[in-house]
Amino acid sequence: IQSTAPALTSFQESISGFISGTAVSTVKTLVKYPLDTATVRLQMPNTPYTLQNLPMLFSGSFDGIVAPLLSNIPAGAVFFAVKDATKSALKNSHAGLPKWALTSAAVAMALPPY
Repeated sequence: IQSTAPALTSFQESISGFISGTAVSTVKTLVKYPLDTATVRLQMPNTPYTLQNLPMLFSGSFDGIVAPLLSNIPAGAVFFAVKDATKSALKNSHAGLPKWALTSAAVAMALPPY
């Protein structure tokens, strides 16, 4: 099925990527941070943390999350904005590259600012 909607510009793609990157980074940090905290607690020797006492294992697991949020959210937003804008620009340039090459080149361009 072909879409009749006009193609998005590179700028529109970058804005879309920025917003989606912000959302992805926020959710990823909010989900992973407590899990990483629990993992570290379980790996520490001679601690009271066990899988049998989950409330204790996860207590205070969001303490200190502000710093990771302040660094991960902008990084993810910039990464996806650059990746999406680059991919759109390459696609619109009619370079004739296969989709995998477009994506690989866009990710390579987005990694340095990340």
